[in-house]
Amino acid sequence: MIKKLFEIAGDRKRDLQKGTVLKVIESLFAGAPLGFLYLTLNELFLASIDVRTVIFMVIGMAVCFVLQGIFFYWAAFVNNKAGYRIMSDLRISLGEHIRKLSMGFFSDRETGDLNNIINQDVKNIEHVPTLIYPQLVSAIVLPIFIASFLFFLDWRMALATISVIPAALIVLNVSQGIFKRMTKMRARSASIANSRIIEYVQGISVLRAFNQTGSGFKKFEAAMADYKKTNMDLVVKLAPSLVAFQAILELGTSIILLCGSYLFLGGELSLTVFLLFLVLGLRTNSTHLRLCGYDTDHGCVDGTGTRSFK
Repeated sequence: MIKKLFEIAGDRKRDLQKGTVLKVIESLFAGAPLGFLYLTLNELFLASIDVRTVIFMVIGMAVCFVLQGIFFYWAAFVNNKAGYRIMSDLRISLGEHIRKLSMGFFSDRETGDLNNIINQDVKNIEHVPTLIYPQLVSAIVLPIFIASFLFFLDWRMALATISVIPAALIVLNVSQGIFKRMTKMRARSASIANSRIIEYVQGISVLRAFNQTGSGFKKFEAAMADYKKTNMDLVVKLAPSLVAFQAILELGTSIILLCGSYLFLGGELSLTVFLLFLVLGLRTNSTHLRLCGYDTDHGCVDGTGTRSFK
């Protein structure tokens, strides 16, 4: 997805790179309070905490949250500006390309194909530079930052925390294959449905004149029923793999609890580090879940749900 996005960015690559850097900085400030949390817990269990230390921790966290908010707003502004400019350039290029196509191309296409490509497909990928790509950057940087911090604290617990990720990625790969296949089927069904809508509306006067509205409506109704079925199939067939993916990630918390309890009871792990791993483990798994999520309304984030002109 990232490679394709930078390919279509053209002259807007610089803005996209600037937005990426800002999103990385924002993600680092989002993870920084975890260090203050560790220090606070450590002071609490050592019973050495005082008002001065509490004030220092609170101010440190507050500064991180404020800076995170500033960079979030800055990154959102830059990414949205770059994204909408990229989409504007893409629409202009698309219009130029359509103008140069042969008549044979148009005769081989359903009426709804062009409508889908010009309107829906471009709208689908509009979310990539403005929303999905920034989230992807954050969802990669933050877990790496957290994982590095975990290995710094205790490499054994860090390995326990990330142990479920390989299995989750295998399930994710399977679900991506299903998603790509089903979105292609849905795109074709949407194209036919759009064609039948256009044909029915444009030909309604002729159909009424010859009293054939029933046959015309049946074609329209069948196309809409097929479109409804492909959308339902997408959700039904994708659900089991996504549930399995989430269940595997949630299993990571149980592994952390089991491994942490064993090390803590054996005197090899402090209670501070144990509790922190439980907190960070939950956050790491939820972040990976957001990273690997799907949007059945906007299609695949890598653009496989869209069609192209050849």
